[in-house]
Order: sequence, then structure tokens, then C-alpha cells
Amino acid sequence: MAMSVNTNAGAMIALQNLNTTNKALETTQLRVTTGLKVNGPKDDAATFAIAQNMRGDIAGMQSVKTALAMGEATTNVAINAAKAISDLLIEMKAKVVQANQAGLDTDSKDALFNEFTSLRSQLDTVVQSAEFNGKNLITSGATALTVLSTVEGSTITVGAQIMDATTLAIDSAILNTNVSEAGTALTAIDAAIVSVSNNLASLGSAAKRVEIQGEFMVQLVDILKQGVGDLVDADLAEESASLQSLQIKQQLGVQALSIANGGPQSIPPALRLSRPPSPLPQPRPPQRLGFFHRTCYTWRDERIQTQDLVVFGRARIYRRGPGDLWPKNRRRARRRSRGVAAGLPAQRRGGAHLAPGQRAPRP
Repeated sequence: MAMSVNTNAGAMIALQNLNTTNKALETTQLRVTTGLKVNGPKDDAATFAIAQNMRGDIAGMQSVKTALAMGEATTNVAINAAKAISDLLIEMKAKVVQANQAGLDTDSKDALFNEFTSLRSQLDTVVQSAEFNGKNLITSGATALTVLSTVEGSTITVGAQIMDATTLAIDSAILNTNVSEAGTALTAIDAAIVSVSNNLASLGSAAKRVEIQGEFMVQLVDILKQGVGDLVDADLAEESASLQSLQIKQQLGVQALSIANGGPQSIPPALRLSRPPSPLPQPRPPQRLGFFHRTCYTWRDERIQTQDLVVFGRARIYRRGPGDLWPKNRRRARRRSRGVAAGLPAQRRGGAHLAPGQRAPRP
């Protein structure tokens, strides 16, 4: 692959993979946060649409369940009131039977009649109190109760069962006058007991229907909720493992992008811009050793590589520019260098013998 500083293909690929990893990481974090693998139509349009329809059915069934619960409560109030009325009628029958005994004086009959009247008044009180949410099924003028049972609008009808003293025909019973009236009261009480029992049976059967339908709606709602959960709920164990994996991939992606961005730095040094040449070092001043002077020069290209000049006295070698000698002095230095190497006397080395302290003539 061609190496370029303008287009870094490796960095582009690493950035694409890193963006993909970041997007998957955001999706996984959203699933872990909400607990849903389908949070909207972008995740899965078909599944989201099905789940929304099922959620609508669940909401409707929740309303039906509420209506059934209210209908069941109203019916239960009526049933409990009817049971109390039945118990009162049984006590009233006992008083009537006792009043039918021969040989009772007037005071005893009056006492029994007063107690009978008190029980009858209590019966009317129970009838008036049997009301729930503004609905009374056993009072005079009561109407049937219609309970919603399905989302489509089906209903369960609970008929009114009127149980006041007038309807039961015991409002005019008398016990303290003669035996025949007590017998008539006994017949009315028996008929009232039978009537209340039948009313209780009717209320009980209707209440059972409402209860069964309510339990069925509860089960149906639970099944639908479970179905919605199977469609849209996320597997948190799987998502947690995926979250850790994506976090590691994200870290590796960042490192890969950093390596790819550093690719142009690996261009060979020959292709880089060359640095300007550093200036030549200045020659050190000659060191005085007695009357010997040693001067070392380093030259490049066509210049002398290394020269050790040993002269008597103080010899000055002049340079015309950086790293350049006067031709005369350069030839003299070469002759002296060859003479010192051959062991020749000073006169034969290309220079005159100088006495100690005598200065060499200026060239």
C-alpha cells in the first residue's frame, strides 16, 4: 500500500471501526439502562409495532378488569346485605312462632311484637345501606347492574333483587292481637325467607360470573405482558457480557487509531527534509609545550584530513577562510611534516634553524 502524508487509509479504517464499536456500545448501554432490546421503531420496526398493539390490548383489558372488580364489589355488597336480611327474617320467624303459643298474656305478646317491629326496621336499614359506588341492587326501585366483561363491549348483567319489607310483604304483620294474625305473619315470614333465599341465589350466580371473568382477565393480562416481554425485553446477562467486550474493543480501537495516525512518521529519513549543515568547528589555539607548538587541523572534502605540525619557535599559519590555508603555508606545513617523519635536521625540513627565543619571520 502506498505511503502518503495526505491520505492515511489505515487511520480511516481504524476510525470507521471505532465508530462502529462506539455505536454498538451506546446501543448496549441503552439496553442495560432500559431493560429493553427494542426501544423504538429504529431498533426493530415490526417487533415494535406488534408490541405496541399488544400494549394497547393490555391497557384495554386493564380497564375491563377494573370494571369487573367494581361490579364484583357492588354484587358482594348486595349479597352480604341479603344474608343479613335472611338472618333477620329467621329471627323474626322465631318471634312469630313464639307469639303463636297459646296462653300468652297481652304483655308478652306486646313484647314479642315490639321486638318483631324492631327487627323489621333493622331490615329496612340494611336495605338502605347496601350501596356501593352509588349503586344499590336490593332497595326499592333498583335497576339491574351492567358489568363490562370484554374489550369488545360484552357485558354481564346482575339483576336487581329488591328486599325491603314492603316488597317482602311483612310490613303489615301484627302479632299482639289474636292468633290468626300471628299465623298470617308466620306465612308472610316464610314466604319472605324463601324469596330472600332465591334472591341470594340469583346474586350469587351473577357474582360468580363476574368473579370468573375477572380472574380470566387477570390471567389474560399476565399472558399478554409475558408475550410483550418476550418480544422487547433484553437479556441482561448477555448484554452485560457484550458491554464488557465492547469496552475492551473500544480501548483497542483507540490504540489502533493512534498507531495509524503515527504511520506517516515512519517515512524513511532519506525522504525527509535535510537539515542545514552545521558550521565547522573553530580550531583550537596552539598549545605551548616549551618552544614546541602543536596545531591540529581537520579538513573535509578536498582539504587536509589531519595535520600535526611541529615547529621550532612560533610559526603562524594563516587561513584565508573557514577551513582554508594559504597555499604557501600549506606547502610549508606539508614539507615540515614530511621532514619530521623522516628524522631530518631543521635545515633539511624546509625551514631555518631558530635559536631559543628567536621568533620566526613573518611569511
